[in-house]
Amino acid sequence: MLKKVFAAACALAAALVLWAGAAWAEAQGVVDVSAGLAAADKSALAQKVISIATGVGALAGAVGVIMMIYCGYKMMTSTRENERAEAKGQFISVLIGMAIIGTAVLVVSFLANLIGS
Repeated sequence: MLKKVFAAACALAAALVLWAGAAWAEAQGVVDVSAGLAAADKSALAQKVISIATGVGALAGAVGVIMMIYCGYKMMTSTRENERAEAKGQFISVLIGMAIIGTAVLVVSFLANLIGS
């Protein structure tokens, strides 16, 4: 039961991250790529990609912090050892996920800076 709730929360968080990233990118303005990527302003395109990656990473980080608080609460209040171990595993999974997201934002920003310069 708890695994289904956790999976549903993760799916909802992923959908919110993608939706918020797209909405935030739309609000930042549009880079004209109608003539092709070769004719687009590379600096503006790089800044757009960096701003999208940063926004998505920030939102995913916020969801990760909320999940860390939830898993920490579960670890402190669980009465059985197997529940505590399950919460600890989920906490470690959240930490690994946040590290992957941080690394992805770093790589995307680095590549965008290479393209933009």
